[in-house]
This record gives sequence, C-alpha cells and structure tokens, in this order.
Amino acid sequence: LGDMLELGAEAAAYHRAISAHLDGIDGVYCVGPLMHNLFELLPAGKRLGWHEDPATLEPQTIAALLRSGDTVVVKGSKKIFWVNKFVPRLLAALEAKA
Repeated sequence: LGDMLELGAEAAAYHRAISAHLDGIDGVYCVGPLMHNLFELLPAGKRLGWHEDPATLEPQTIAALLRSGDTVVVKGSKKIFWVNKFVPRLLAALEAKA
C-alpha cells in the first residue's frame, strides 16, 4: 500500500484508519512517509515492511516476500506507484523469480 496523497490535514489519520480494515489480509508492505502511520499500527505478523521513498523501492524486495498462490493488490496515489512504473517492474521481478 502506498501513500494516499492530497488528503489535507487529516492525511495521517486516514492512513492510520486503514488498520481497522485488514481482516483477511495476511500481510501489508507500506510505501511512503504517510503509510508509516499505518505500519506502526500493524500487528507484527502483518508487517511485511515499510519503505519511505517509492522511487527507490526495488520490486525484487516485494517479489522476495511472495509465494506461489499469493494475491497482490498494489494501491496508492498515481505519484507513488504508477509514475515509477512499479507494477510492470514487479511483474518482471516475479517472472525472473519463477
């Protein structure tokens, strides 16, 4: 999960509030300074990691956490993942791992 941008003064609170909606989710990897608010609230078993700068997040880091049969959701503002072409790079990292 990546930062949700342009939320105004309540941005940190919105990011923390996500913690109440993670039933059925095995793990969360947080990306961006605002997502650190969520990361701090995650139970140890759901903390896959946190990376502050999405531009320097290596897809191989995420690929190494995944196993066959895992379902992945990539969600965040366009500036977090899409500008950095993260999803195609993650797919390439998963294909190289296979």
